[in-house]
Amino acid sequence: MPLYKEFEIGTHGLAAIWKMEEPEAFFSEGAGITSDIKHEKRRMEFLGGRFLLKLLQKDFPLHNIRKDEHDKPRIDNNDLFFSISHSWPYVAAVVDTRNEAGIDIQTWRPRMQVLQHKFLSPDEQGFFENDEKLLALAWCAKEAAYKWQGRRGVVFAKNR
Repeated sequence: MPLYKEFEIGTHGLAAIWKMEEPEAFFSEGAGITSDIKHEKRRMEFLGGRFLLKLLQKDFPLHNIRKDEHDKPRIDNNDLFFSISHSWPYVAAVVDTRNEAGIDIQTWRPRMQVLQHKFLSPDEQGFFENDEKLLALAWCAKEAAYKWQGRRGVVFAKNR
C-alpha cells in the first residue's frame, strides 16, 4: 500500500499522494469503477485518481463527476470540491467539503526548463535561475492555482 502522504487542507479538506505500484484491478476495485481508456498508463492514472477520491471521502459520488463550462470537473450542486493530478507513477487528489480545491503533482521533466517562458514571467525566470526543483515547484503551484480557480484563459507567465 504505497500511500506516499496524506494530509489535511485547512479545516474541511484532505489530500493524498499515492505511488502506483499495484495492478490495475486494485484501483478499479477500490474505486468501484472501470475505464475504457485505451492507453494503459492513462487508464491507470484515471483509476488511481478516482481510487484516491474514494480513499479521502468514502462516499465520494464518482458517477456524478461532470465538467462545467470551463471544463473543470465538478459534482452536482458542488456538494464536494475536488482536484486530481497525476505524473507517472504518482497520483494526487484533494477533496474539500466547503471550498474550491486544486492540486498538482509533477515528476521532473527537462521540458520544464524549455517551456518555462510559458509559465514564468521574465522576472520569475531570473529568480528561479533554471533550478530544476524550483521550476517544478513553480509549475505545480501555478497549475494547482489554475485548477483551484477553474477558469480558462489564464496565461501563467502574465497572471501571477
